[in-house]
Amino acid sequence: MNVRKLHRLAAKVAPEYALCLSTECQDAETTDRVKWILENRLTRNDRELLLLYADRQSLREVARDIDSSHNTVRRNLIRIRGIIIENLEKFGL
Repeated sequence: MNVRKLHRLAAKVAPEYALCLSTECQDAETTDRVKWILENRLTRNDRELLLLYADRQSLREVARDIDSSHNTVRRNLIRIRGIIIENLEKFGL
């Protein structure tokens, strides 16, 4: 996953932590930690949902693409967001 897509994901899913990934305070260690969280704490389906969400404009578009309801997509993104935030806090970010 490239750094630009990583930043876009962080900004959409956990906006309060997007500043940590901005170019102002970005360092290799922070980027590596976020990549580690995405790769090791989320399932493959979670990562795919995040990528779809980052590339689409709305929950409804994602839901239509995966043949699901927008409420299901929203609940899953809230759960994923919690996982990301919890792990970022463990790293002290």
